[in-house]
Amino acid sequence: MHMNTPSPAPVHMADQSPFLVRAAAPSGPSRVRGQGLRSLMHALAGRFDAATVAAIFQETSADVRSTLLSSNIAVSGWYPISWYAEIYRACRAVTGAGPEIARELRAEALRRDAKGLFRFLLRFATPSALVRHSERVCALYLEGPIVKSTMSGTQELQMEFSALFGYDESCVYDHIGGASAALELSGGANVELRSLAVAPNYESFVARLGWQ
Repeated sequence: MHMNTPSPAPVHMADQSPFLVRAAAPSGPSRVRGQGLRSLMHALAGRFDAATVAAIFQETSADVRSTLLSSNIAVSGWYPISWYAEIYRACRAVTGAGPEIARELRAEALRRDAKGLFRFLLRFATPSALVRHSERVCALYLEGPIVKSTMSGTQELQMEFSALFGYDESCVYDHIGGASAALELSGGANVELRSLAVAPNYESFVARLGWQ
């Protein structure tokens, strides 16, 4: 089921929140697996016509654009999270969409992944089972961020991401979209974002997702 529920307005956390204090900095900028980048490209192609996708690519910076146009993205390679930010920035500039487009595109990208390389996601019989292994699942896509996922209710996930480098608003919504789709794939219905708190400069965020 696709998520069309409007997201609550994010709350900006103070600089000295406990969540920020216990975050440990990684050795370098946050990075994403090439598979996630490839699936995002497929999601763009599925959402927009060819002319719009071409305009989005053209709007990206030269280094990102050259890789995207050459299709030279290594599935198992690692790329800066700033590339996600760049692609979503270009997408929003060309289409006029808001940050929700990142959530929608990542959700579609993860659904595609679950039919192929990451079809093991379908083995999780319930959302709670997925939550127990979510940090390991995130490690397949992400390098650098510290991720903590807990059940904050019988049908509610609280996920905390910290030590984020190179993130912006769209990157945050990208991760929310991925989590939402994963919960759907494990049997959750009517997944919704119930709250979102973000730190200054998007160095960390805490989101709560509920389902039926």
